[in-house]
Amino acid sequence: MFLSIIVPVYNTSEYLSRCIDSLLKQGLNEGDYEILLVNDGSTDNSLAVCQEYESHHPQVKVVDKENGGVSSARNRGMELARGRFVCFVDSDDYVLEGGYGYIKQHFDIESFDLVRFWSAIEAKGSDRPKELDGKVNFKGTGHEYIQAWGLESYCYVALYRLDFLKQNNIVFRPYRVCEDALFASTVLLANPRMISTTSRIYRYVIHSNTLSTCRDQNFMRLCVNNQLDVHDELMHIIKSLKYDRKSVFFKHAEGFLHSLMPFLLSRALSAGLSVGDFKQLATRCHNQKLWPLPFYANMTKKVRLYSHAINFLDRHPRFFPMASFLYMRFFVPFILKRLDRNFL
Repeated sequence: MFLSIIVPVYNTSEYLSRCIDSLLKQGLNEGDYEILLVNDGSTDNSLAVCQEYESHHPQVKVVDKENGGVSSARNRGMELARGRFVCFVDSDDYVLEGGYGYIKQHFDIESFDLVRFWSAIEAKGSDRPKELDGKVNFKGTGHEYIQAWGLESYCYVALYRLDFLKQNNIVFRPYRVCEDALFASTVLLANPRMISTTSRIYRYVIHSNTLSTCRDQNFMRLCVNNQLDVHDELMHIIKSLKYDRKSVFFKHAEGFLHSLMPFLLSRALSAGLSVGDFKQLATRCHNQKLWPLPFYANMTKKVRLYSHAINFLDRHPRFFPMASFLYMRFFVPFILKRLDRNFL
């Protein structure tokens, strides 16, 4: 079997049919793939939707488990997968029709451990191009890719050779955020043979129930701590590889961690932190050499603005409560939802 598509499912019945329908239209022969729908203790009718598809499509398999989080659901899918490659699709996202088939047919992928492609963020009112066409923009090893492009943020933009994951004991860690960045970056750091294409076949859908739109203060505090824990784990792996700190490899790997800092600031500003809490956060970021942020020539204007804000608050933490108030009262409701996150 060529491909196992692993879909963690939790209370997404409103979007689930679109996701599964897209996966059934990937231009692959019925025996070439399987869709593993891992229901992670949903309390809506998601399980019933999954079982309905299973009853009509032999390539659809439903796994029902107690709620344990998206990492445990993906790991369960990998345990049961039969394909040479595995990939991950969130149950409220979808893949362009014929996308995986296009990758299989147009690129010589069987000799690689990792096959990377592109995605686009889709929000209400957005109009993203639907073309599958792409070209090879990289071919080599994971470490060579890091030297050229840096580490990886998302697990859903690749096909992973299952044997490679098992040989290197790579699974998802039980974090609520950045678990995919940790997984995908760990794969690159394990130095797979890889190919990357510019085919933009995956669609990440922004809606009111998307995890990235949640602003609950307790959840945001958990996310801040999770993100810093992920940084610790990645830096531990990076240092274990014995690259010189002045090498291009190390600078690009470290630069990736810096690139995640705007997300950390966004979560911190939403977490209801006191000045004391923020000072503790700043101390931890300094200890991890994440702050103050450097500036790079190729930074977007929005990321540069976030970097200036981080460095300012780092130097003047007394302004943090005011920044948090303005962020939650004005930026989140009136500006954030209008931004095209494809270009952040």
